[in-house]
Amino acid sequence: SPFNVEPDASSFNQVIRACSAPWTKSTTWSDALNRGRALDIANDAYSKMKAVSRPDAHTYVHMFRALSCLLPPAGTSDEVGLQRLQAYKTVFHSCCIDGQVTKTGMWTMKKGVGVEGFFDLLTEELNG
Repeated sequence: SPFNVEPDASSFNQVIRACSAPWTKSTTWSDALNRGRALDIANDAYSKMKAVSRPDAHTYVHMFRALSCLLPPAGTSDEVGLQRLQAYKTVFHSCCIDGQVTKTGMWTMKKGVGVEGFFDLLTEELNG
């Protein structure tokens, strides 16, 4: 970096959080292209963070929220529903491995995948 400053967990968390912020209360999908771009940025920040820093509990709450706001709704098609669940599964597995499972993270994930998806994710993670 020309400023001799490296990003820390908080920096990455704020980027991830900013990606979903415009859509936290939106239910319209007329802006799917922009949501897709925002999801790409959030995923990129998350990947880069994992390479240089340890994600914390806030990281996972922000990622679950980003997935919830930026992925197409599960009811769009069976394929979309499976892709959505796979995205949550990947992030949740990392959350468990990193020891960052919190009540807020679980609540945010459950809100994003629904009760049935939530129990599927928990069962799969526990059965490993």
